[in-house]
Amino acid sequence: MKPYEIEDFFDPNIIEEQHEKFPDLFVFARQCLDSATRMVSLFNSDKDKQTTASVMFARCIAHFHGAIILAERGLSIESMTLSRAIYETTFVLGALAENEITAEDLLDSDYGNRKKMGSALLKITTEKINSDHHNKLGKFIEENNEKKPIGFALLAQKAKMQAVYDGYYRHLSHFAAHSSLTAASGYFTEQTNGQDQVIFRPLIEDTPKAILFACSAIILACASFEKIAQTNLEINAEIITRLDQEQALHVKYNPLR
Repeated sequence: MKPYEIEDFFDPNIIEEQHEKFPDLFVFARQCLDSATRMVSLFNSDKDKQTTASVMFARCIAHFHGAIILAERGLSIESMTLSRAIYETTFVLGALAENEITAEDLLDSDYGNRKKMGSALLKITTEKINSDHHNKLGKFIEENNEKKPIGFALLAQKAKMQAVYDGYYRHLSHFAAHSSLTAASGYFTEQTNGQDQVIFRPLIEDTPKAILFACSAIILACASFEKIAQTNLEINAEIITRLDQEQALHVKYNPLR
């Protein structure tokens, strides 16, 4: 028996089998996507805060779409990595909604991160290596010396989402995004003959967990965006309906067991 085997992720039957096995989950994911895109279509503003929120919410929708596509293919861990990114952006939306940060704060944070990266690069370069670029980098660092990045832990606090950060976000960090043995354990298979195997395969058993994490994240993003956009009462009611549906599916599939 080979110690390492590979199954085909590009088998066209995988997607069909997934939808047959978990029809209610994929229907729910579609409903969540429809709710999110409808919110964007109803929203119109040229104010900095609202425009910034719209850009961030668009990022959430793109990540959600990607997370569901990956889950369809049995790439559950990769799907949950994108769901983690949705939560990160939702912390930004939440902090904006709570008026704890501004668009200017986010711009300063952006430059603070770029300054941090530039400072690291400057240490490993010399003026002899593309001196013009080296000088520009030094000037950029000097001009943005006071700018500092805002960490996600602080953003979660400002968004009043500390429980989400300590719960779902930390879970997804260890069980999906980080290079932990736990995150990779799905590919390890114990054999009765003692010859254990690593099988690179679609992790179908984690599909409910992947889809529900993605849906939970986009619903929270919708709620945060709606607090800023204030579209209409129908959207508010729709978000509540999605929360109820999510809770029922959590009870059915118990993804964190």
